[in-house]
Amino acid sequence: EGLRERHYRMLLLQEAINMLDNPDQRFVVIKRLHGYSSKQVATMLQDYWDKQQIVRYNTKQELVMPDSGYIDNLFKRGYDKVKLIFNSLDK
Repeated sequence: EGLRERHYRMLLLQEAINMLDNPDQRFVVIKRLHGYSSKQVATMLQDYWDKQQIVRYNTKQELVMPDSGYIDNLFKRGYDKVKLIFNSLDK
């Protein structure tokens, strides 16, 4: 794979991530791809929510506190969507 091809694929990956609807998923996917652990990302996300005064509730109307499990879930769903978007762009 040549340098141009890698550059092109990186641009497609960035575009696919930017196309995610959920800003938390975008944040989590980017941070995980940069090598941060789920625990580190959970702390970063909680800090961001605190600064922005964001409060999230799940479908049962329970308060969401980002932990490793929550981050892993967001990453899996977000990454699966990114793969679908990426593959549709890479045609």
